[in-house]
Amino acid sequence: MENRKVSIGIFVIGGLVLFGVGMFLIGDRHQLFARHIEYYSEFVNLAGLTNGAKVRVAGMDAGQVLAIDVPDSPPSRFRVRWKINAKLGGLVRTDSVATIGTEGLVGGTYLSIRSGSAEGGEAAPLATIPSKEPTELSEMLAGGADLLNDVHGTINVIGAKLGVTLDTITGTVSNVNGIVHGLKAGRGTAGMLLSDQALANEIRNSVVSAASNIREVVADLKEGRGVAGMLLRDEAVAGQVRDAVKNAQQATADFSHASHQADALVSELNSQQLP
Repeated sequence: MENRKVSIGIFVIGGLVLFGVGMFLIGDRHQLFARHIEYYSEFVNLAGLTNGAKVRVAGMDAGQVLAIDVPDSPPSRFRVRWKINAKLGGLVRTDSVATIGTEGLVGGTYLSIRSGSAEGGEAAPLATIPSKEPTELSEMLAGGADLLNDVHGTINVIGAKLGVTLDTITGTVSNVNGIVHGLKAGRGTAGMLLSDQALANEIRNSVVSAASNIREVVADLKEGRGVAGMLLRDEAVAGQVRDAVKNAQQATADFSHASHQADALVSELNSQQLP
């Protein structure tokens, strides 16, 4: 009988010890015995976030979601209350951003807090941390489908324009080939100049002769030969020409003055009414 009581006592004590160890492990996992700081965040779409979901700060498990307040009307937002270990409170700043993440494609959701910058002050307890709405996979797939439709339509439009462009290029190439063939066959003025070597030599000789004549004229001018060369080189002749021009201008001025005097004399005689 005593052995039975001892066995029962050992069993009860062992159960209590296991229960305590289990509670300690569970509490340590959920950080039940650590000091916590609570904050708020607001979302239009929770994307599957529930009470008790993990809260990660800078990628590290820091706490859990405590409660979610349901909005009263569509313009309102879900208000999420969450807590983290006080040791990580220094990472939550006024410019931190809360968003909802997913562990893989089919994993559970969690609340992710991006640590703020050094310029932002430390967020006070119970402060509302700014949030960023999550992007659901269905929305991404729908956006991808719309993008594919747009790309398909663009390809169709470009394909039609590309066909016209290719036809135009083909026609242009055909025309160029025809022109080249005509040049090679010697048709037209350009073809004649390209294929007739005698004519090319004649044109070349004419150009060379003209250039030679021009060089001779320039040499004569520089050496003072001829009237133009004399005017270009002889300063005395140039001075005489200049004086002659001045004399002609003076003679013109004198003639104009005499004409004015004659007009004045005639006017005076007319005024005296002489027969």
